[in-house]
Amino acid sequence: DECRRGDRLRPAREVHQFNSQWGKILEGGRALTDAERLFDLSMQALTAQIATGDERELIVFNPLAYTRTDLVTTREAISGLVDLSTGAAVLLEKLGDGQTAFIATDVPAFGYRLYRIAGAAPARPTPAASLRASGHTLENEFYTITFDAATGAVTSIVDRELKQELVDAAAPYQFNQIVWVQKKGRESKEGSNYASKAGAALKPRSGVLVAEMESSFKDRQLGDATVTQTVRLYAGLKRIDVINDLRHVGVLHSARSADRYRSNLFFAFPFKVDAFTPRAEQAAGVVRPYDDQLRWGSHDYLAANRWVDVSNEHWGVTMAPHNTPIVHFGAIRYNELSIDYKPANSHLYSFAWSNRMAGLFTLCADDMNNRFIYSFTSHAGDWNSGGATRFGWSVASPFEARIVAARQ
Repeated sequence: DECRRGDRLRPAREVHQFNSQWGKILEGGRALTDAERLFDLSMQALTAQIATGDERELIVFNPLAYTRTDLVTTREAISGLVDLSTGAAVLLEKLGDGQTAFIATDVPAFGYRLYRIAGAAPARPTPAASLRASGHTLENEFYTITFDAATGAVTSIVDRELKQELVDAAAPYQFNQIVWVQKKGRESKEGSNYASKAGAALKPRSGVLVAEMESSFKDRQLGDATVTQTVRLYAGLKRIDVINDLRHVGVLHSARSADRYRSNLFFAFPFKVDAFTPRAEQAAGVVRPYDDQLRWGSHDYLAANRWVDVSNEHWGVTMAPHNTPIVHFGAIRYNELSIDYKPANSHLYSFAWSNRMAGLFTLCADDMNNRFIYSFTSHAGDWNSGGATRFGWSVASPFEARIVAARQ
């Protein structure tokens, strides 16, 4: 993205290289590139040990210490796959971002499963009968999700196995609704919250493996932001993926240093779990807000490592944020700085974006673009017996897929 300065367009990367671009983007990008290169070298060494047949094969590697059935996404060009263990054709789905998705079953701990890449698409598997996307509804064998035609946000998620409504209809914000929190000053408690109320267009899509609902709108109140929110279900997988794409979020840009920290975006996930206990995985263990926090530390939020869960002894919901670790429990608590707050309900609010770096590595609203992804599941039993840890780790450590040459 480029921003106009005087009579010419100037890339944001040319400005503030020492203060922000150089230290936070260029060096961070270099570290990521190096890590990805080393990981690819490790995968090449692994795949080189695998004997293959007369056709190319796809290896799906499980980096975790338990057998799992889970989602695979790959950018490899694949028209058909056959599971070498069963001889069965695999359901493939081409996603909107160009990736191909499928479900790999029973991949062993620290092990792999092999698939033959069909030169032509094999006999087409029967599409999953449970998938449906139409009107304002999304459905698979696990969930029925209903959307608000005006806001594009979710009004209801019913777990069909548990026969349980997951969303609190009385919450101040809907599920996956954007909330812009604007404070009068960078440390002020006073301010206003804004959530889009109308203007969304819903676009349902259903394939052989994936059903999704895309909601899109442009909001002048957010600085002419363009928002695309996608909720996705999979056949045979008890998982809800939420992908939020935001472009040109003008309210998060300001050239004035005094405005930094004042403008922030949250996503609301108001679950309704009675007699709940909230938990978040952190580096040293699992933490309960308030109960496990020291009295002289802020109780307004926790930084989750891989997952957050709200459960009672009978059932609960787990959220795995992909790139937004800060979670507020019960309410949006920005700048409250409380030392005795205990959440009164099971609502979750993801602190996604702040304007704290506005004017440093962003020069104008054209630079304010981002994507936020979340994965959810619901479960019988409490957080432990319901598998919150395994779900969070599975989302954070997805299957790795690589093509292996024939006759090696």
